[in-house]
Amino acid sequence: MPQPQQAGPDLASAVTARQAEAMQPAVPAELSELATVCGQCHRCGLVDSRQQVVVGRGNPAARLLLIGEAPGAEEDASGQPFVGRAGRLLEQLLAEVGLDSERDLYIANVIKCRPPGNRKPSRAEIAACRPWLDHQIAWQQPALIGLLGATALEAILGLKGGITKRRGQWLQLREGLPQPIPPSINPGQPTPPNPLQKSTTGPATQATTQQQEPPQLLDRTGNQTNKRFIQLEAIHLQQALLMPLLHPSYLLRNPSDQEGSPKWHTLRDLKELRRRLDELPAGAGGFSNIASMASSS
Repeated sequence: MPQPQQAGPDLASAVTARQAEAMQPAVPAELSELATVCGQCHRCGLVDSRQQVVVGRGNPAARLLLIGEAPGAEEDASGQPFVGRAGRLLEQLLAEVGLDSERDLYIANVIKCRPPGNRKPSRAEIAACRPWLDHQIAWQQPALIGLLGATALEAILGLKGGITKRRGQWLQLREGLPQPIPPSINPGQPTPPNPLQKSTTGPATQATTQQQEPPQLLDRTGNQTNKRFIQLEAIHLQQALLMPLLHPSYLLRNPSDQEGSPKWHTLRDLKELRRRLDELPAGAGGFSNIASMASSS
């Protein structure tokens, strides 16, 4: 009786590739819903000049989130963030540290519509667009967040300027304020008390630490819709570690690869992001962890 043939290397590789593809999580229905509702948004005047809303791309189950400023011309045309010159440089840098933007992280912007002429978005536009980003963060629950550029740094942490001095530092929100943390702290782990910060007690402090519900989807006027969304434990940014990073467009204007250059520092910062990502304990952040929390509630 003939013996069954062993699967050759090509067949084994193909099976492995198919299995890997099957393991890639589909975009959650509510995240797709977000793109649809966001496309109907009229909360600011950018709707009058943009071609498409640019919500995000990558793996929504990843434990790393990168947040940029706003779409440019190529992003506006394609509907995908970071696909222009700055995006191609970002992909190159990510690849150099072993990160795949479709597997290891999710990419979004503070603003979902392109400002005319690629100008910096106004504070009013950032405020109008913030609910969409909040919903993305609530869905993904990333353990690590990279803030690409000064606009993302100010929008998320309220820190103005100083991106070149703050880049590469791990920060965590404590009582609503960004605090530097020791390298050994993992996401969700309590940080040591800050001896320079006065401790306060009472209803005001308790209110800042109480868990809140994630933002619901908003309709085109900014009112809450009745669309289905998962009720999640609203840790949002409180348990994530955040690192300011230089924006790729800044690196395009400063292309030197020499030691001490902006690009050299950014590669070091991305290597630190990768190191921290590899050291995360199982279940720290990511949509799969959120889904399990929601199903058990």
